[in-house]
Formats: sequence, C-alpha cells, structure tokens
Amino acid sequence: MKSQSRVIIHAGINFLSVPAPLISQQTILGFQQAFINHGLEYSRMETPKNTISLIRDTLYPLQVSVLSHESQVGQLLIVTPQPKGSRHIGCKSGTINLGGLYVRLRACSTL
Repeated sequence: MKSQSRVIIHAGINFLSVPAPLISQQTILGFQQAFINHGLEYSRMETPKNTISLIRDTLYPLQVSVLSHESQVGQLLIVTPQPKGSRHIGCKSGTINLGGLYVRLRACSTL
C-alpha cells in the first residue's frame, strides 16, 4: 500500500475497568457537567441501558461512551469517525468521576 493513498476511517481508544462503573441519573449528569466544565463540546447524548454516550456530530466528530457490562466490567470507548487532517490546533483535558472511577480525558482538535 502506498503511504500517500492511506485514508483513516476512524481512530479510537478503549479502556476496560473492574469493577464496572455505576450508571445512574446522577453519573449521567456528572459526566455531562464534567464535559461542559472542561470545554469539551458535544451535540447530543444517548443513554441506552447501562451506557452513556456523548456525541459530537459537527466539524470534528467524536463519540465518548461509558458502558457497564453485566459481567461487572466497565468500558470507556472514545472514537472519532473519519478524522480530518493532521494539523494540531489545541487540546483541552478534564477528569470525570464515574461512581469512584476517575477518568482523565484529553481532547485535541486538528485541521
């Protein structure tokens, strides 16, 4: 494969934790508030069973999901579908408390 013909279709990172985080109305609100307090933007939220997903659909798409699996394993999944460009223009970070599980997030923007 020629390096100049490569196309990134998505980028992401996945963390597993034991025990699984408690997902409740309080942790959903805390998760949203932590994003807002640290300048991380999102356009919508989805909360299927045992999951919190904050999704940004705009110029730089991003999905951050916290899942609590029945096997008592927690998951933090951060995915950016179809990332654009590679020029770094800035980062913001924050720490989120998910029922005793502290997660440090760093979101960087690129052009």
